[in-house]
Amino acid sequence: MLVIILLIILSLYIIKIIFLHESSKIKSKYTQIIERESSNFISTIRSQRHDFVFHLNTLNLMSKQGKYHEISEYIEGITDEVNTINNILPLHSVPVSGLLLYYIEYAKKALIDFQLEIEDNLKDMPMKNYEINQVLGNLLKNAFEHIEEHTELRKEINVRISCQSSHYVISVRNPGQLLPEEINQLFLDGYSKKNNINNEGNGLFSVKRIVDRYTGEIYPELTDEDIEFFVIIPAGSAD
Repeated sequence: MLVIILLIILSLYIIKIIFLHESSKIKSKYTQIIERESSNFISTIRSQRHDFVFHLNTLNLMSKQGKYHEISEYIEGITDEVNTINNILPLHSVPVSGLLLYYIEYAKKALIDFQLEIEDNLKDMPMKNYEINQVLGNLLKNAFEHIEEHTELRKEINVRISCQSSHYVISVRNPGQLLPEEINQLFLDGYSKKNNINNEGNGLFSVKRIVDRYTGEIYPELTDEDIEFFVIIPAGSAD
C-alpha cells in the first residue's frame, strides 16, 4: 500500500515538472514574439514621426507647383497610414498593439478588410501580455487561415476589445460556419479542421487553458454567415 502511495506521489510530481517545463517553453516562445512585435510597433511610430517633416516639405513643394489633385491623393495616403496606428494606440500594451499591427499589415497584403473596435485599453486586464497575445493571436490566425482556405467567402475580419464593468471581452468574427458536432470538439487537444498533417491543432486548446486559468469563458456564436469567438475574462481575476 505504501509503495502504491509513493508511486502516485512520484507520478504527480513528474506531471508537475512536465507541466512547468511546457509552461516555461510557451512563455519563452511568446516572449520572443512580444519582443519582435513590440520592436516593430515602436519602429513604425518612430518612422512616422521621422517622416513628418519630409511629408510637409513634399506638400509644400507640390503646392507651389499647383499640383492640387496630387496633394489630395498624397494626404489621403498619409491619413490611411496614420489611422492604422491611431486605431491601436488606445491599447496600454505595446506587445498587443504590435500583434495587431502585424495583422493589419498582413490583411492589407491579403486584401482582407480587417476591422478593429477598441473600446478599452486593457490596462487592468488580469492576463499577462504574452497570454493576451497567445489568445488573440490564435483566434486571428484561425480567422485568417479560414478565409484564405475558403476563397468563396467574403474577406472580412472584425476584432472587438471591450470592458463591461465586471469582465473583459475579446471577440474575433469572420465568415464561416461550424457543424453542431464540431463545436464540442473545438477545444480538445489535437483537434483540427485542417487536413494539413503539419498542423498540430492545439491552438484553441491552449487558448481555453489560459482562459480557464482566469475562470473565464470562451465560446463561438454562429449567425447565418459568420462565426464569432468570444473570450470573457472576469475583471480582477488575477492568476
